[in-house]
Amino acid sequence: MKHRTGFLILSAAVLCLLFSSRSVYPYSYSAWGSMTGAKTFAVNPFFYGGFDPEFSLTTELVVGYGFSEVFDIYADLATLDLTPDSGYGGSWVMPRYDLGGNNILALQIGFYKEEGSTASYIVPQYHLYKDGEIFTWEINLGLNVPLDDAGSSLLYGVVAPVWKIVPNTLNLFLEIDPSYQMGDADDFILTLVPGLCLGFGNEGQHQFCLGFPVSDLTENEVSTTYAAWFWTSF
Repeated sequence: MKHRTGFLILSAAVLCLLFSSRSVYPYSYSAWGSMTGAKTFAVNPFFYGGFDPEFSLTTELVVGYGFSEVFDIYADLATLDLTPDSGYGGSWVMPRYDLGGNNILALQIGFYKEEGSTASYIVPQYHLYKDGEIFTWEINLGLNVPLDDAGSSLLYGVVAPVWKIVPNTLNLFLEIDPSYQMGDADDFILTLVPGLCLGFGNEGQHQFCLGFPVSDLTENEVSTTYAAWFWTSF
């Protein structure tokens, strides 16, 4: 009941904030893009899950603040598993610094809870955001390093071309996510995420996006999930 109440409060807050947003956020699911903006507070909840063998829903309550034009911080206040079992799944924080031209360095530090245990991790990242009149490119690189021997490191990339069909209103993207699990796993994974973003308000500065990650394309068994997210700021 607490999780459901918190979800309803957050959703209402997001809808209210849609009328006061200034910043523009990236369009695709995994990629981080341009800086938030000086003295700007952002609200960016994520919702994702699967269909097989049963429907599941997880939310990340992400917020951010731009201290200046070149420095911002994002944080996942709580990852909540809402179905089939409710529970707290972890949190993270990520400061970012823009070297210029949307060449951004970031450092994500967090922990997650799984099967009664807690594991922490650190992820140095590079974010690149190139916005054009017809196409936008979002490119991220990261290395997820466990801090307590809970698994092996994961090297990953995100390449997401975005096609502006109706600028500021309707955009299509195809996110390409290759990753390589190091150590004993020694496993290459490829995920594709087709999706769309709808823009609202002044110059499409408020966004609702929907994607469908298609995972394990290098394996014999392919799975499809869903992901949705909002973006607004003030």
